[in-house]
Amino acid sequence: MVRRWFVAFSGVLILSAGLARAEGGYAGASVGRTSLEETNGRFTFRGTDSGAKAFAGYRLHDFLAVEGSYFDLGTPGDTVSGFRRRTSISGLDFFAVGVLPLRRFELFAKAGLMAWTKESTTSGNVPSSTANDGGVGVTYGAGGEVRCSQRLWLRAEWEAFDVRGTDRVDLVSLGFDWSF
Repeated sequence: MVRRWFVAFSGVLILSAGLARAEGGYAGASVGRTSLEETNGRFTFRGTDSGAKAFAGYRLHDFLAVEGSYFDLGTPGDTVSGFRRRTSISGLDFFAVGVLPLRRFELFAKAGLMAWTKESTTSGNVPSSTANDGGVGVTYGAGGEVRCSQRLWLRAEWEAFDVRGTDRVDLVSLGFDWSF
């Protein structure tokens, strides 16, 4: 049984390797929906907003790439018990990307580090206040791409960001990349 799986898996890799994207550079952009959850004292704020990113990468091998991006996660906001909270997050990230090429389709998973800045504004039943923060954190994600032409790929992905002072920050996006 193990041998059968090994032979089948090896066959898929051999067949897909010839159809994979060639080594080289790529660049693109994505837009999507940011979800944020943060607890401030005894209140939990949950908000969504539009997010965007511009990215560039280099395919080192059929199964490995490196990628960096600038991201702007918008300004998700929420009102709880008369308190209004809005949080804006942006930054730069750098990933190692593992790729599984499957003919005209590719699956990928990525993990890396990011440098971020955050501005949170609280208003409502209290005097308005703004707090700024920044730091370095872990980021990871997964997604898929489908080839539209020899150089154009359509990309859908999910990314999670570890930002101090938040419980959860995610971006689900749709975009494109161009190979060169």
